[in-house]
Amino acid sequence: MQLRPLIVMFLSLAPIAISCNGCRQQGEPPASTADGVVTFKGQPVTGGTLTFHIEDENGKSFPLAGELDAEGNYKLTNAVPGKASITVETATQKGLPNFFPLPEKFAKRAESGLTFEIKQGHQEHNIELE
Repeated sequence: MQLRPLIVMFLSLAPIAISCNGCRQQGEPPASTADGVVTFKGQPVTGGTLTFHIEDENGKSFPLAGELDAEGNYKLTNAVPGKASITVETATQKGLPNFFPLPEKFAKRAESGLTFEIKQGHQEHNIELE
């Protein structure tokens, strides 16, 4: 078995793998993270989906979702810095032991009233629903 063809192939592909480095666009800021606890009237929301609808500096908007655990904790990774509106949806959990009913307005972007400014790096953002 000749090793030379394998070595040549490896060396030709190495710059592609190195340049990808997370596959972020050149000049794009590093990804941000956010975590926290979602509560409703002081009680943890024990299941559901939290979605940050992020608008970047170019006005492009996209959703980034995370699941709520049994203590109401969430963690979002790979967020782009920008202003975000937030929705919390629990209706899909109906019938499950951890179902936590919330007013429907929190699942609607135009009605939730929840916003957050995502900055570079890591942030903790607890969300108290009333």
